[in-house]
Amino acid sequence: GATGVVLPNGWGQTKEALLPLARILVSTFRNADEPILVLRYDGVRRRGESHNDPECLLPGRTDEHFVFSQGVRDLETVVSHLQDGPEFGVSKLVIVSFSAAAIEVRKALALDTSGRVDGWVSVVGSPDLQSMTRAISGGVDFVGGIERGLAFGKQELLGVTVDIDRLGADAAEHAMSFLEDARRDMAEIEVPITWFHGRYDAWVDLDRVRDILSHGDTR
Repeated sequence: GATGVVLPNGWGQTKEALLPLARILVSTFRNADEPILVLRYDGVRRRGESHNDPECLLPGRTDEHFVFSQGVRDLETVVSHLQDGPEFGVSKLVIVSFSAAAIEVRKALALDTSGRVDGWVSVVGSPDLQSMTRAISGGVDFVGGIERGLAFGKQELLGVTVDIDRLGADAAEHAMSFLEDARRDMAEIEVPITWFHGRYDAWVDLDRVRDILSHGDTR
């Protein structure tokens, strides 16, 4: 009967960054005599302890092959692991994401038809990939450029070096690039969403957040 909480990493983080939040959640539920299970994980082809390609094992190169569709598959695998494992006893499942993880969580929930997830909490989440990369690159529209056939190679975004061409091509293939993609995904999501936005957050456009949240069931 435990409530399961899944914590995907934010941009450039490892699961250690989410330890304080996990401890707070566990202690809060225990004080209320409520069972809880919190799972943190490092994504594939990113910083941390999950699988990475041999050429990306050196410090500074860990995220070069990351793509957001892999983040979607990581989350789907974790959710299945918690829901299908009889040793966990999870009755409800909530995803709590930060920063760019909102992009992969949004897509995963839009694709999920099993009803395995009961809620999503997005903290300072990115509404769409185009606005995110534009904000953290100082105004360069990588996503729009890739759509027009431009090549950017490896770029550093907030201390994380990624292959923009690989990431952009994958995002285009899986409809994860633009505000219009986010609108379509949000229209498919049926679970309750709580979205926290920083009042003085210069990285995320609140109007774009309001835009995507106006699609689908807004109750």
